[in-house]
Amino acid sequence: MACCAANNGIYAVVSRRAACCDASNGIYAVVSRRAAYGAASNGIYAVVARTVACCAASNGIYAVVSRHVACGGASNGIYAVVARHAACGGASNGSYAVASRPVACGGASNGIYAVVSRRAAYGGASNGIYAVVSRHVACGGASNGIYAVVARPVACGGASNGIYAVVSRRVACCAANNGSYAVASRPVACCAASNGIYAVASRPVAYGGASNGIYAVVARHEACGGASNGIYAVVARHVAYGGASNGIYAVVARHAACGGASNGIYAVASRPVACGGASNGIYAVVSRRAACCAANNGIYAVASRPVACCAANNGIYAVASRPVACCDASNGIYAVVARAVACCAANNGIYAVASRPVACCDASNGIYAVVSRRAAYGAANNGIYAVVSCPVACCADDAWRCPLFCPVTV
Repeated sequence: MACCAANNGIYAVVSRRAACCDASNGIYAVVSRRAAYGAASNGIYAVVARTVACCAASNGIYAVVSRHVACGGASNGIYAVVARHAACGGASNGSYAVASRPVACGGASNGIYAVVSRRAAYGGASNGIYAVVSRHVACGGASNGIYAVVARPVACGGASNGIYAVVSRRVACCAANNGSYAVASRPVACCAASNGIYAVASRPVAYGGASNGIYAVVARHEACGGASNGIYAVVARHVAYGGASNGIYAVVARHAACGGASNGIYAVASRPVACGGASNGIYAVVSRRAACCAANNGIYAVASRPVACCAANNGIYAVASRPVACCDASNGIYAVVARAVACCAANNGIYAVASRPVACCDASNGIYAVVSRRAAYGAANNGIYAVVSCPVACCADDAWRCPLFCPVTV
């Protein structure tokens, strides 16, 4: 057994094959649970039974096989569940999607709190998410929050660009600007102060504001938007097209909602898609289940190859055929199922491979482990070097006096 040192040490036990994490970016893995636990930032917590990746303070990932969940950090996180197909957005115009009820959620600080027994995701000070399986509820914050209930799957919009949807009524509530109001019995798009849309199935209508007016034709049932945040809808295609920012593009044949310059949504029934804007956007497709990475901390996932793309910092790149987590500038993760790889970043990274689960050591306090050798390799300070045949603690400061094998067993 090898004990953890002051920083980023390793604690491994043959019977449990556990790696103990330290103050930052540590790893905790157990064969029986195959769990990797992250430290204060960008850690990973995975369990085979649950296949879980735990998010750190920012831009983390929380995934569970039974729930397929990706948990976001302080801002612009992602929360997805296969049973619910939920993706939670960032500070504004986020996305919270559920297969039975695609919902868009936003909030000032996008924290995630998930509980398996209740399947609840709860947000931070404002615009958080609170979901419970018995009620399937997502509660929004001060602006752009989400409140959904299975009996009335509802998404409540905030101060701007909010969404209010109910399965029984299929309603999208307009916010202060460029909102949408739709009902199954009479699919309606409600106009905001400018460039809004008001459409009814019985009278597919597009109504313009003071500027950026609307052009509607019954033969084509079109509603054309103005210079910014306009709407373009067609009954044959059931299309609503958004303007420069926070627009909407929906098509019944494609069931698409297209976002604007930032934090938009693009969804299609044949391939339910949520398209991200300049930063922290979401791009999801049912056939591909894709979440597109934005400028920072985005996610790119595809069903055929569930992918999470690395953003500028601490991103994730995962693929089902080869679930991959890509390393970023610091504390990144690169994992592949075929190779089960976690790549080391600038500091305290991890490099693991299924055929030879490896944790790569970085400049300081790194980890190097191999299943065939079950080794944890120590860096310059407080490192650990352990081998199943001989759990060893490696000498620091380039001494390299540790034996490769020893009589100690665990």
